[in-house]
Amino acid sequence: MHKFGQWHHYASTYDGKEAKLYFDGKPAGAQKLTGPLNQTDAVLHISNSCCGGRFMKGVIDEFLMANHVMTKEEIATFAGKGIEMTLAVNPQNKLATVWGN
Repeated sequence: MHKFGQWHHYASTYDGKEAKLYFDGKPAGAQKLTGPLNQTDAVLHISNSCCGGRFMKGVIDEFLMANHVMTKEEIATFAGKGIEMTLAVNPQNKLATVWGN
């Protein structure tokens, strides 16, 4: 269990053969799997609650979905720098980041 106020980075990948989990940029587990991902027209919800019950205590700050299987090096870089390195606009001193502070 993590203490309140600590920031952590979680990531997962799936290449059609294996699902991998990462915690703070480091490998945290893997599971051999086969087959394609389910394709659906359902809405994707990124939140800390589902179906009337909360499964996570915390806040999701940044979310990134890549269009390729990220390497462990890419994941480690994101864990250290965040998604700001991929943004087309520098968020420094913009309205949303000022309000966030």
